[in-house]
Amino acid sequence: MEFSTGQPLAEYNRIYKETDQLYHGLALRMGLADSELVILYTLALSGDGCLQRDIVGNACLSKQTVNSATRRMVRQGLLTLTPGKGREMQMHLTEAGRQLAARTVLPLARAERAAIDALTEEELQTYLALSRKLLEQLRRTTAGL
Repeated sequence: MEFSTGQPLAEYNRIYKETDQLYHGLALRMGLADSELVILYTLALSGDGCLQRDIVGNACLSKQTVNSATRRMVRQGLLTLTPGKGREMQMHLTEAGRQLAARTVLPLARAERAAIDALTEEELQTYLALSRKLLEQLRRTTAGL
């Protein structure tokens, strides 16, 4: 079966994969697994902790991935878990976790902010609107797969 993706689709896929590789490389340089970077990032920027299910939803990670990474990070002394409602667990950074976040994810967040600030407001709003539209179209066109 022959199928041509066409230049725009090939470019979209390249940019998506290159962005993923960029964040993977950053996680490696920081000595973190990708999922640990996401959890640390989310906790550092959320203030006083969050629920595991919030990380699953907001970071688009599976429950299993979040559970595995969370257990690893608890063993490393980077975060603690406290019971929430029912079976929910509230996650909090320890002092060691806050120090790691200060060396890793906070500089990353500043770099991301600088990259966003390099766009005009119109460029940023256009990018976000088109990204949301493309995602919704992908959801529709892949619903039956």
